[in-house]
Amino acid sequence: MKHYKLEPTYKKSLVELYTFKRPLSDLVEGHENRNAILVKEIGWRWGDFTIDVPETEAEVKEWLEYQHDGTYETFDELVEDYGLETENKSIQEVMEEILLPDLDDDYIMITEDYPDAQMNSTWDGCWEDWDIRVFGEEVEIPDVEDLIETIDDAYNEEYEEGVEALGWEFMNCEYEMHCKPMLTPIDEDGNDIGEPMQSESDE
Repeated sequence: MKHYKLEPTYKKSLVELYTFKRPLSDLVEGHENRNAILVKEIGWRWGDFTIDVPETEAEVKEWLEYQHDGTYETFDELVEDYGLETENKSIQEVMEEILLPDLDDDYIMITEDYPDAQMNSTWDGCWEDWDIRVFGEEVEIPDVEDLIETIDDAYNEEYEEGVEALGWEFMNCEYEMHCKPMLTPIDEDGNDIGEPMQSESDE
């Protein structure tokens, strides 16, 4: 198994998003069958993730059983679904195409597009904002600033459980990287064993 450390190339480019929802009709009369989406955004000065990449058929088989729960039975089925070329490529090289972000990507939805990435640490929070969003027809939510202040107080006291006690349902926590990525080979203990790799345009 190969291991890589994923980091941003620029400070203040890592964003953590906590998302909650509740019926919009709880906040505004009418508007049944629509949801209000509550988002807490935290901007971090820096952070890093680990991504493990299988090197052998046995490791790929184990990864398929653990991550995809029977969606693919063989490595060939996985490759075919992703539409990848395997000629003159090792298993590791093919899996890197699937599991590692492109070094030239300017924006990476880490949690959604690379769910194998394991968050190791984030540090030095730079900003923290709450926002209530409604998709579709625009709706004005009354006393939204007071509502957000109450939500913020509840979160500061009991985190997600405090917000849920106010009637919001926690959905997920996701990470985004708003810059090109940097990848560094590491050992199983997280120690660097190779030079950082990044887009040539950032070197």
